[in-house]
Amino acid sequence: MTPPGPPGTAPAAGIARVPLAAAGALLAGAYIAVALGAVLLSRESGKMATLWYANAMAMVFFQFRPSRDWAVLTGALAVAVVTVNALTGRDFGLSLLFLLGNGFEVLLGAALLRRFCSPAASLQEVCALLKVLLLGGVVPPFFGALIAAAALSADGGDDFLAIWLIWFEGSALGTIALLPLGMLLLVRGWHSVSQDVSRPEVVLGLMLVSVVAGWAPQWVEHPYIYVSTSLVLLAVIGHMAGAASAALLVSIIVGVLTAKGAFGPVAETDAFGEALFYLPLILTLVPPVLLAASLERTRYTLRRLAESEDDFRILYNETPAMMQAVDPQGKLVSVSEAWCQRLGYRREEVIGQRPSEFMTAESRGRALGEIWPRLLREGRIDGAELQMCTRSGAPVDVRISAIRQRSLDGGLLRTLAVLTDVTEEKRLAEQMTYLAHHDALTGLPNRMRFEGAIQHACVHGHRHHDRFAVLYMDLDQFKHINDTLGHGVGDELLKAVAQRLDATLRDSDMVSRLGGDEFVMLAKNLCSREDAGAIARKLVKRVAQPVLVGDVTINVSISLGIAVFPDDGKTPAALITHADQAMYRAKRNGRNQFCFFSEVSPEGDAPAHG
Repeated sequence: MTPPGPPGTAPAAGIARVPLAAAGALLAGAYIAVALGAVLLSRESGKMATLWYANAMAMVFFQFRPSRDWAVLTGALAVAVVTVNALTGRDFGLSLLFLLGNGFEVLLGAALLRRFCSPAASLQEVCALLKVLLLGGVVPPFFGALIAAAALSADGGDDFLAIWLIWFEGSALGTIALLPLGMLLLVRGWHSVSQDVSRPEVVLGLMLVSVVAGWAPQWVEHPYIYVSTSLVLLAVIGHMAGAASAALLVSIIVGVLTAKGAFGPVAETDAFGEALFYLPLILTLVPPVLLAASLERTRYTLRRLAESEDDFRILYNETPAMMQAVDPQGKLVSVSEAWCQRLGYRREEVIGQRPSEFMTAESRGRALGEIWPRLLREGRIDGAELQMCTRSGAPVDVRISAIRQRSLDGGLLRTLAVLTDVTEEKRLAEQMTYLAHHDALTGLPNRMRFEGAIQHACVHGHRHHDRFAVLYMDLDQFKHINDTLGHGVGDELLKAVAQRLDATLRDSDMVSRLGGDEFVMLAKNLCSREDAGAIARKLVKRVAQPVLVGDVTINVSISLGIAVFPDDGKTPAALITHADQAMYRAKRNGRNQFCFFSEVSPEGDAPAHG
């Protein structure tokens, strides 16, 4: 059941009260202003997709009015679209094509939000907010882009897929960035939201986010890490109002930087490359807003807990959350049923015990030495992470938010805490981190992790004059094996080869799968080139043993090229390229052998098949 929102949740904004004609004029004027800004930016950004906020603004605008007013608002929207196209030099026929896509997108989004989404719930529930972002920010741009791409490509002969992708990514990103703030205005009204945003800590947080979003994309290698950190900070201190405002602000700043050429793909790319360029921005904006919604829910629960003892006891008995109350002596006086069920204890077994007795040793030290004193000193904690233990000893990762409750005479009465089980969340996060740096088929480190390792090795090598080698490997005749025995057998062969390579590693080495049948090894701590040759000889011999896949015995071998730092290259790109060239020389020399780059002809070696 959706909980009631805080005071000011009625949609009392002026848009809901103005006459219909004035509302239509306001919609048209706002749409024209926002759309013109986006069009002007798109002309500077070249082929990079425009961040399109106009349709999202119209969707939210429709939510303020009853459904009977939507026909008039649709007319105002049509006038606005045609006007924007006229002001930007497009003819009337082309304007109608743009109207078809934009109009459908706005009406579909408005209808889906009205029919399936609860604005109030979206501010406090992660799933409800995700539904809003999906039904408002993904589905309508998807179909609107289809319609627009079909119409525009048929009219002008332009590439359908390129039009669809640019339209979809620009509109989806703009809508996802604006919708959380739109839902907030719809539920709480402009006055309440402006009060939240004008709090000093929120203003300072927005200033910090603006500085980071304007600086990081231009000056650091992974800008979204810094932007995401500032957004998460603002989500914690600024609640939903701060997080939603910051998400929109960051998207605008990144859009302007992209339009001005200060930020963008590192090289010329196609439409799919542009889509991948914007994907990290979406992944940066959404989690902090979801975090803010989750924290809103936690804060709301804690406020209710503090209101009355009766409500407190009822909530303990019926809530699905893990909750606990601790007396001034640091002993449990109450725990929720969910707490007991998750940890496997009966309530009578834990009352009177200290909460730290149900934690791991490391968490027990942190709780007693850091978290508990801070709670008593500051009066509250939010999002502290601890690890509990079930009766069987299994660890349970929890995120705890707690408040200190004082008695009428000012003494400590109790502390109230909500514990969120994040065990599965952490497991999934660890799994995603693993998959981001490892090959899914073989389990070896992937290209991303190898590139980081060789970059570090080059820096270390320059600084300490160390010698290391890059060994580039390719299976011989692998395409023939795939074609004759099937890709399933080929995959099993790749896994077997990967295991043999991994088993040959020294502690300081790393072997990675780059893709297909290509592997690369980073061999460190070499005294001479002969050390690299010894490793290569061992690899060639180890791999060149028959592999049994099912009932099929496969004779396998590798061709291997070696580039030694710093003799054969001083940068990651040079070393990999030279090792690759040496590998092709090994193939031309008969396969099942290795070759140093120094043995390659000055003209280089062209790729040899298999």
